[in-house]
Amino acid sequence: MPTEPNLIPSPQDAGTLYRTIHDAERGYKSLLALKAALNIGVFEHLEQAVPAAQLAQELNTDPAMTLALCRLLEEMDFLEKDPKGYRNTQQTQTFLRRSSLLYQGNVVSCVRGGISIWEQLEELLINGPGDGSNGHGFAGEFIHALASETLTGELQKTTDIICSVPEFENVRTLLDLGGGHGLYSVALCQQNAKLQATVFDLPGLQEAAEHYAQKFDGKRVNFQAGNQFTDPIGDGYDAILLSYNPGGKTRALLDKIHSALAPGGLFITKHAYYARGERTKSPLLDMEWSMRGFSGVNKGPNIYRFKNDMSHEEVLQYLTSHYEILRIAGVHEFAPNRLGKIGDRLDSQLIIGRKRQTPLE
Repeated sequence: MPTEPNLIPSPQDAGTLYRTIHDAERGYKSLLALKAALNIGVFEHLEQAVPAAQLAQELNTDPAMTLALCRLLEEMDFLEKDPKGYRNTQQTQTFLRRSSLLYQGNVVSCVRGGISIWEQLEELLINGPGDGSNGHGFAGEFIHALASETLTGELQKTTDIICSVPEFENVRTLLDLGGGHGLYSVALCQQNAKLQATVFDLPGLQEAAEHYAQKFDGKRVNFQAGNQFTDPIGDGYDAILLSYNPGGKTRALLDKIHSALAPGGLFITKHAYYARGERTKSPLLDMEWSMRGFSGVNKGPNIYRFKNDMSHEEVLQYLTSHYEILRIAGVHEFAPNRLGKIGDRLDSQLIIGRKRQTPLE
């Protein structure tokens, strides 16, 4: 029996391709569903169990679509169902109700907004990241998202580690350099009743810092506007905190901090460091890093890498020479949650040192 030429090739395994498509599609749709639920106030109505039909009536939404959304949110573990209807899970009560001190809605919104730059990827590949107009500014929504993220555990765990160092009990003045939202200063002042803290950062971040100081009763936290690279930062501090700070791995800034500390003062630094020869920590975040313009900043090729950064080995050598190292904590000790975006903790270390009388040779 004559046959036609077989023009349909035998396929190879397409598993990698379809897993990528499936995970991306499902993850993006789930994020949008969560964002919609937050925006229309679903979780504000479900402290107690409510039938989906009643929820739709209260929200003035389509009943069939509201039921479908509740089922999806149940599958995502944000809602639970009982005979009376749907209600929030405990985690939803804690993190997704606007009245909660730990509300994470702005994180969801910021992640969604951050995806928008990826939608410009083809244009950026052709034209480059530009001069900073598409940059990831640290004011506005982003600073509030960072504050919310750290409230889910990193702030508390970091504060506990710092306060576990006996020398911190005697600290009376703290400079939170590039401290942004200022929550570390607020938390440390709550643990040390005699501490006065100054959050030093760009003027555009003052409103956010003062907002969180007021929200969490940070009466002994003040804000000082300035540029850490070009402006004087003061001197005689008992402790200086430098957390996830651009320039935090340059010799110039580390020298400036050392000079600003009182004899025996504590330097507390928390950053992701690159070892000599280390190529990447996250190709995904390196890609996003390359897409964002930072006006006046010489970025390196990797996420959180800048021109003139010292390697991890060089930073440790510097710190060991200038400080008695009191504590080194790995990321698993202070950062319980991770996100694949700018703001991720990667493999950061928290290092606490006491200023030596004379640097070692």
